[in-house]
Amino acid sequence: AGGVPTRFDLLDRDKNGLIDLAELKSHTAQRFKEFDTNRDGRIDTSEWKPKERPEPFSLRLRFYF
Repeated sequence: AGGVPTRFDLLDRDKNGLIDLAELKSHTAQRFKEFDTNRDGRIDTSEWKPKERPEPFSLRLRFYF
C-alpha cells in the first residue's frame, strides 16, 4: 500500500482486484486518444513515431492497446 502503482493497478479502475473488459476498453480508448493527435479517429505514422522511444526489449513487451 502506498507504493508506485503497477500497470494492473492502473487498469483496475474500480479497485476490485480484477480487470474487466469495460476497464480494458476504457484504457485502450484513452491510449488511442493520446496517439490520435489530430483527432481524425485514426493513427498514422506521424502520430505513432513520436510515441516510439528506445527501451530495453523487456519494456517493449508491455502493451499500449
